[in-house]
Amino acid sequence: MRPPTRATSIVEASRCSIPSIVGLILALAIAGCASPARIPLDGLRIDSTIAAPNSRLGKKLADRLFMDGSLLQMRQQYADAIERYGRAFQMAPDRGAIAFAISRCYRALGSSDSALFYARIALRSDSDNIDIREQLAELFLTRGLIDGAIEQYEAMLRLQPDDLSARYTVARLLQRRRPSRSIYHYEYIRKYLGEDYDALLNLSELYLNQEQYDSAVGVIRQVIMLDPQNPDIYKLLNDTYIRASRYDDALKLIDDLETRILPDSLRQAFLIDRLVDVSHQVGRASTPREFIDYARALGNRVARKFPDQWEVGFYYGKLRYSLGDSAAADSLIARALASKSSTVGAWREAAKLYLDNGETGRALRILPGTSYRFRNDSRVLDYLGGLYFVAGRYDSSEKYLRKSLAIDDDNSAAWSRLALIYKRQGKPGASDAAYEKALEFDPDDPSILNNYAYSLADRKLHLDKALEMIKRALDDEPENESYLDTIGWIYFRLGDYQQALQYIRHSVEIGGAGAEVLEHLGDTEAALGDRDAAHDAYRRALKLNPDNPGIQQKYDTTGRQGE
Repeated sequence: MRPPTRATSIVEASRCSIPSIVGLILALAIAGCASPARIPLDGLRIDSTIAAPNSRLGKKLADRLFMDGSLLQMRQQYADAIERYGRAFQMAPDRGAIAFAISRCYRALGSSDSALFYARIALRSDSDNIDIREQLAELFLTRGLIDGAIEQYEAMLRLQPDDLSARYTVARLLQRRRPSRSIYHYEYIRKYLGEDYDALLNLSELYLNQEQYDSAVGVIRQVIMLDPQNPDIYKLLNDTYIRASRYDDALKLIDDLETRILPDSLRQAFLIDRLVDVSHQVGRASTPREFIDYARALGNRVARKFPDQWEVGFYYGKLRYSLGDSAAADSLIARALASKSSTVGAWREAAKLYLDNGETGRALRILPGTSYRFRNDSRVLDYLGGLYFVAGRYDSSEKYLRKSLAIDDDNSAAWSRLALIYKRQGKPGASDAAYEKALEFDPDDPSILNNYAYSLADRKLHLDKALEMIKRALDDEPENESYLDTIGWIYFRLGDYQQALQYIRHSVEIGGAGAEVLEHLGDTEAALGDRDAAHDAYRRALKLNPDNPGIQQKYDTTGRQGE
């Protein structure tokens, strides 16, 4: 609801001290002002040869020129009107009405600087004129001078406190600058000017931002009285209860919906939306215990109300998963995805849930059997390829990735994963081609650059190209230990052992070095002739990978005398 725009009355327009007929013409002229271009007053003819400014004759001449200007203004001949008004202003410079009329014409011509200049002159002559202050406020807003506009609107309200338009406007302008002052104006509207829907919503937002939750609840309940069939308002109230940790009130609102006049379809959508929200929030490390209890109670209520809704079963399953009830979660999710009404978005969401939590085995028990309806969706096929890849079932992974790429070949992550599969299958040429394809679609992905560079270094191929790629990856993530090991290994292959040692040592120092990085460190130390350091690096690598015969042999070869 937009607040009404206050119309300029004839009485208001004639506040300046001018004859009543002139005031009437001025009011009509002001109502006709409209738009663009600046006409300066330079060169206006001065009538001082006829009459002195502010003399009796001069004032009569000013009245006549003002009337001429008003008629021209009504005809939208603003430049000519300004010429007449300007001459009138020279005869009677203390008349604010003339300066205000000039300001209105300049504004109609789009010259805000001149309009602002003459509006300020008018205000000096008639500081209680609300129309002049409104003009000033609007001009300030046009130029982005928010503080100036606020000053004028608040001055208008001191003169006319019940001006809804001005009060609403200044409240909006103050929302971000001075929230407490904005609240004051909205509360004035609420208490004295009626139940304005938009004003109440803005007031509730302010109270929420100030964490004044009890006040926010009171305002939102008032909004519900105005719009009792709007589920978004109930959602806002529910969210406010949650933010205030008033979980019992949030549950009571859920129960009270049965007695509300919401249509059944809207009530159902509202409850399912609440369930979806909590299923996404529960499980985070910072989730309060009280919220977890609320989420469980909400899930149980919604599941009882709509036991046959696949969407309820799916998100209730996600909620149970986050609450640690894995068996029930798997059953609910599988049954929901088996429904003919379930969506591809839900299937992808389930796949991401299991992948993100490293639950590949559980995902493979549920997802492949429910994926057939989405067999032409490249993302579903990509997820299946990813699940089989993580599970080490490379043939199945390759099958689904190739199907995915046949539908949508610009998936760089799928090409990169396919490159790793080909490498492990002993197909280096196919692996390189897949990496090239991945970089075609995402040439700056640091993980693809690293993996491809390492693959080339491992085979002592195109080492200059590998070095250029890993440098680009390190530009993006200079402290990535895997990337540091890769560049070190490339320098090792190039025979630059000092450079290799520098990068590989840094990789180890960062922490979390695996057996392969420690083996590289041992190889580099050995190449530089430091058998003791190499032996120690191989020893540490064997602790992490004791069944690796290659590391064992290197450890034995570099063994100290007498060991």
